[in-house]
Amino acid sequence: NENSPAGSGEAGERVGWIAASVVALAALRFVQLGRWGLWVDEAFSLHDARALDLGQLKDNPLGYWLIARALDFGGSAPSEALLRIVPALFGIVSLFLTAWCFEPLFGRRRAWIAALLVGLSSWHMYWSQCARFYTMAQALSLVGAGLVLRGTLRGSTRTYVAGLVVAALAGTAHPSAAVLVPFLFAT
Repeated sequence: NENSPAGSGEAGERVGWIAASVVALAALRFVQLGRWGLWVDEAFSLHDARALDLGQLKDNPLGYWLIARALDFGGSAPSEALLRIVPALFGIVSLFLTAWCFEPLFGRRRAWIAALLVGLSSWHMYWSQCARFYTMAQALSLVGAGLVLRGTLRGSTRTYVAGLVVAALAGTAHPSAAVLVPFLFAT
């Protein structure tokens, strides 16, 4: 049974190996995080994070607020790694959220395979190591979709509505994520 707890029998062992592979792929999001050349996205993110702190920016406030806090945490001059740490962390989290989101619908093994495929994606790797907020929008969208799915399957209006709210918050990370809300509402 693919939904058996990890560690119980052959199916659990396969899920364990897939999950371990996802953990290894997640760690790759930090490889050479601060060693790239300074790209225009990092320069724009630095500018926009500072503009947000001055009250001069209204777009993607959640992402820029987190970048600004990462820069505060770093203390000294901004570095490429500090500008990219928040998207990298959300990139890592989104791998595990992929498995969590889809497990009730497709089962544990298939959900972890989906997470593995996302982890192998060059698109995901790139955006996990770039100072933009696609991985944050992805992570919030996965939480929203996972809650809507669970609310639908369990008949819980509260969980369903919470999922819609979280999915709507994904639009504060990147406006493209707001497209998901009407589709989730239609479920």
